Amino acid sequence: MIYRISPGPLTQDEEFVRDHLKRSNFKRVLDLGGVQRPWARPYVTHYVDLVYPEAWANRYPEMKEYEGFWDKEFIQGSIESSFVWEHLMFQEPFDFVICSQTLEHVSNPGYVLTQMSKIAPNGFISIPHKLFELRKGIHWGQPFRGALPHKWISVIRPQLGFDTIEYVLRMYPKLSFIDFMKFDCDNKNEEIPDLSFWWNDAIPHQIVGDDCLDFPDPKEAMDFYQKELNDGGIYG
Repeated sequence: MIYRISPGPLTQDEEFVRDHLKRSNFKRVLDLGGVQRPWARPYVTHYVDLVYPEAWANRYPEMKEYEGFWDKEFIQGSIESSFVWEHLMFQEPFDFVICSQTLEHVSNPGYVLTQMSKIAPNGFISIPHKLFELRKGIHWGQPFRGALPHKWISVIRPQLGFDTIEYVLRMYPKLSFIDFMKFDCDNKNEEIPDLSFWWNDAIPHQIVGDDCLDFPDPKEAMDFYQKELNDGGIYG
């Protein structure tokens, strides 16, 4: 279940998470991909990151002075690696999982989302809002949309459950044709929100793939993106 959806600011969402972790006094908290910016370090007990902390600290020397960070357990590896998840599942279950500004970088976010709910009952996820990925000139003023290394455009959609409205995370591959399209957010200068949410039990998600994009006419794929990404409100 996805709940407590927030359009940011991210710093405020992170403060809520820290307060929750402080009050809860959890025994085991995992941060996936958070070594570069360990904002919950007083409460995190384990980190998984592709880059080992000493390598990040060589680039960002201030990390060497972080208190409550260097005595944690670090697992070096990709969060898409089955070896990493087998290692995590072999351990005692975690109480809470953080995955902040990381999913947009991986090739198979659906796998990561599924595995998270197998090792912990709840957690917190933050990803860039779709407006970040669709706005041109975000990074270095260059004429591409969003951040160049990011692979996904994410939105949260409501859907009708048995007796309530539930929410689903939908992730669209950031295909090259979006640079040649027009979106409602073009030429707008309002502040770009973040997109964060909490989850428990499981993380409902849909990864848009070939079943939606394998159109005989490429323009059909572009029309699909136009329709899907131009509506949605604050959750995308």
